[in-house]
Amino acid sequence: MKTRHIVAIVIGCLLILPGIGLLFGGGAVGVAGLAARDNGGWMSVDMSRLESSGVAVTADDNMLRVEGPAGPVNWFGLQARVTARSLDGKPVFVGVAPQDSVRSYLATAAYDRVLSVDRYGVATYSHAPGSGSVAPPANQTFWDRSVNGAGTQDLAWTLQTGQWAVAVMNADGSPGVAVAATAGVRVGSIWAIALSLIGVGLVLIGTGAALVIVGARGRQATQLPPPPYGGTPVGQGPDQPLGQPLGQQPPPPAGPPLPPPTGEPVAGPAGQPVPAGAPPVPPDRVPPDRVPPTPDDPVRLDAELQPGLSRGLWLVKWIAAIPHVLILTALWAAFGVLTVIAWFAILFTGRYPRGIFEFNVGVLRWTWRVSYYAFSGGLGTDEYPPFSLDPQPGDRAQLDIAYPEHLSRGLIFVKWLLLLPHWIFVALVVGTSSTWTHVSEATRTTTEFQWPGLLGVLVGIAALILLFTGSYPRPLFDLVIGLDRWTYRVVAYGALMTDVYPPFRLDQGGHAPVTTLRARMT
Repeated sequence: MKTRHIVAIVIGCLLILPGIGLLFGGGAVGVAGLAARDNGGWMSVDMSRLESSGVAVTADDNMLRVEGPAGPVNWFGLQARVTARSLDGKPVFVGVAPQDSVRSYLATAAYDRVLSVDRYGVATYSHAPGSGSVAPPANQTFWDRSVNGAGTQDLAWTLQTGQWAVAVMNADGSPGVAVAATAGVRVGSIWAIALSLIGVGLVLIGTGAALVIVGARGRQATQLPPPPYGGTPVGQGPDQPLGQPLGQQPPPPAGPPLPPPTGEPVAGPAGQPVPAGAPPVPPDRVPPDRVPPTPDDPVRLDAELQPGLSRGLWLVKWIAAIPHVLILTALWAAFGVLTVIAWFAILFTGRYPRGIFEFNVGVLRWTWRVSYYAFSGGLGTDEYPPFSLDPQPGDRAQLDIAYPEHLSRGLIFVKWLLLLPHWIFVALVVGTSSTWTHVSEATRTTTEFQWPGLLGVLVGIAALILLFTGSYPRPLFDLVIGLDRWTYRVVAYGALMTDVYPPFRLDQGGHAPVTTLRARMT
């Protein structure tokens, strides 16, 4: 796949993502305009009781901050409204003013700030300590808008940029506030906003889809480069002869040869010698067990431990890998969007679009190379990974997935459910994090638990051993690659790239056991 096609796919997906967000956002605004507004156009929440033992109940920048250029804000026509009725018969004051002015006014007195209001109208408060009363609020000159008096008081105002605070108080400034209140907001141009969001979203989705189609169809059926080890090139099926362009059906050979277990150079299919144009392979680069993926074993992950690894290079590999990480961030965004597109393609056609499949396999391959070089993939090579989605001659970390000619339409609905046991295992292997937030009257406390994953622990141990001894323990390497192989099998199944359920089996070592695969291929 050429660079311009990859760029087209990535840009297209990056346009589709915000387009979907704008489309749903516009729909949500439209639904709110239809269902959530009262006859006056207000979207309101009723609070049966707002109370404070101090002199005021306030809501400030956490609920009333308005940011942005004045022109667009004014175009939205945002209006806010607060109504309050005393529960103990006292005259009520409601006012809105700049936040700093309200805080300065209430600096010595106790009051309560509203942090949030749930859908049932129950408020969460933060208490500001103090004592005594304050001067009657109606006598102050800093209020932008205010109302006061007996009975229900209704204050409405147009929102402007800045940090504002609204205060509900007893009219005489005394402590002990208890009111029933309603807070609401109204958008004057709600339909214009909804239609604008939907329109822009559709344009972005349409443009992005066009780019994705152009990129996916841009795959050319060219010859793959000669394989680094002879045999079948990575990316071709076991029955595809060397040099045969993808998409052409070759005559069935007598059967694909298996690589000899002794490690000597291998022959091509049907006993053919390695082509003369194949690059020379150093003796330490000839894997005895590497075989192509098959329909029964569709996900092939291989890795070779480089002899003579640097003791300390792994300390800075993560820095060297930063360009890869930045690119992969965009590629994985595209991977997610394309997987959704593939879901619909499988639903209607029973096939995974070939161009999208090759792109997604390339993203997994690129990720595996970078992970193997610098992160929890194993730190098993000092050779800098190439910037490519395609298989490269001499790769020490290789990944390939057999293209499925047909996929089940029904499985796409339940694969995520079938993978639940695997997800639990993968979370333990790769790592996970959880966050708990506790809100008290005065503070908000966030606690985060993070598990680095079994792979992170094992690779960390291997790195320390390498640092102090200069050697990478082979048993530890085999275990790490086995866990990586399990993880990528699960990812491929979850990404709808195969219907072969990942086995609950830890195939350790740089290459999956050839005996198992030999039995499957015969």
